[in-house]
Amino acid sequence: MAIDCLQFDGKMQVLQQAACDEANGEQKWVLDLATYMFRYASDVTLCLDYMEDEESFSAEPCHDSTPGQRFEQKNLGRYCMSNRQDVCVTEAASMFKY
Repeated sequence: MAIDCLQFDGKMQVLQQAACDEANGEQKWVLDLATYMFRYASDVTLCLDYMEDEESFSAEPCHDSTPGQRFEQKNLGRYCMSNRQDVCVTEAASMFKY
């Protein structure tokens, strides 16, 4: 079963879902542990943002006060929106650190 990842092609629009490819930089998001916001790895000024009206994610400028950009960890590798517990993302790959 193929896993889909959120892919950002550089435009401010709804993110596309595509088969996960670890080598594809358009699919790399980094969790900022200080804010629990997912930042785009190629431009950390952009964050994963849930758009209620589109019922989808986009990449938007990061703002600590934007509810659509705040996540909470639910269990290992799974994060849900702080204001919408039914909207979640899951890590496609995990790295174990100690």
